[in-house]
Amino acid sequence: MVVEAQDPEIPDHIDSYTWRDDTVDRPTPVHLSGPQEEVEASLYPTTAIDLGRIAEFVGIAEEELEDHEIRVEKARASYLYIERSTSLDGRVVIRISISGPRRSGNVEMTSSGEILSATVS
Repeated sequence: MVVEAQDPEIPDHIDSYTWRDDTVDRPTPVHLSGPQEEVEASLYPTTAIDLGRIAEFVGIAEEELEDHEIRVEKARASYLYIERSTSLDGRVVIRISISGPRRSGNVEMTSSGEILSATVS
């Protein structure tokens, strides 16, 4: 999992943290581009989502695409993004990319786990 977080001591610094195999790597700076207002509009508090429920949300997404009208066989999450939506009234959304041996797809859900969309490609 990769998390980008704002440094509370230096608000214009955002750092990236990678968690893999129960280890968190040292932070690396995130290169920012665009107006500072856009950067600030994309930020959200850590309380906006219960990170302890991520495995549950992944399971919901995988099951959704395994049961989809165009089915993803052996659906497994490959990427997960949490971000503030610029098109959905600024709420925090979770986007999960799902892969299978023959098809793949995406599930978008709210920070509480409600499915907003599920697509198979």
